[in-house]
Amino acid sequence: MTISRRARSLLPLLDWVADRTGVGVTHSQPLVGGISSLILRCDLDDGRQVVVRQIEDTEWLAREPTIIAQEATALRLMERSPLATPRLIASDVEVGRLIMSFLPGAMRTTADELANCANDMAEAAAAIATAPLPDNHGLPDFRPWIPDQPVPPSWGDHQLWSSAIDFYHRRITELGIDQQGWAVGCDQPVLLHRDLHPLNMLWLGQVESSQETPAIVDWLNACVGHPYAELGHCRWNLTVLAGSEAADGFLQRYLQLTESWAPQGYDPLWDVAAMLDIGSSSEAPTGTGWDAVGRNDLTAEVIVAASETMLRRALA
Repeated sequence: MTISRRARSLLPLLDWVADRTGVGVTHSQPLVGGISSLILRCDLDDGRQVVVRQIEDTEWLAREPTIIAQEATALRLMERSPLATPRLIASDVEVGRLIMSFLPGAMRTTADELANCANDMAEAAAAIATAPLPDNHGLPDFRPWIPDQPVPPSWGDHQLWSSAIDFYHRRITELGIDQQGWAVGCDQPVLLHRDLHPLNMLWLGQVESSQETPAIVDWLNACVGHPYAELGHCRWNLTVLAGSEAADGFLQRYLQLTESWAPQGYDPLWDVAAMLDIGSSSEAPTGTGWDAVGRNDLTAEVIVAASETMLRRALA
């Protein structure tokens, strides 16, 4: 067995993988992503490939001690869905690590690619929302990552973000969200990936090929809630990566696919909440993560401009 110098520093983790899979690890390779996690693809002695996640942000793990359990639960739930997702192999919630099956495929990241597959992305989002969800699922309820008292970011259009905060407070009061939770307005909460965006989607075919639904990975933030709670974050990513038209196409296709059971009308609150998640950071959003997949065109100025375009459109 040949193990690289980097892999030697990971021997305790690789030993755990071998123990849980029953075979040795012949090779390991870091995968793109994993801002708060180490993500490795491991080749096993029996020819299988698996993916291992190790939470490296110990402060985050202390704040969210069940975060690995959320991903493990979501992967189990998605086993009954036609949507391709990794299969859970083993997990250690206390230490913050998990083994899952490896899925082949490539990310689509250019503006043209994402515009062409926006409908397919909507089909994936709808498939998640229709996954079977038993009463004892154990997942947390959706809550936006917004402070109780949000303030306009120092890096943006102060008046625009102030208007967004006013709208946010007014709308959640009108809907009674403080008292009833974020699933208000829907008869039945649904499974949410919670971090649905192009970098968590893997495609097997060419962009020009027939319709294809992507495989969905990275279920660490899975939760349950209103079906539209999934959409604002993905629409922000699409707005930045491919423009407003792609983001609108994604939304319209999702609404078509779910019109028989989802609440009527898409409330702009979902877009505004997603944007206030972004605006809660003290630093302007950057292209970190997107740089790693070749989108070096996404400077902070470009991202802020696209973000504020989306915010203006939501408020309008």
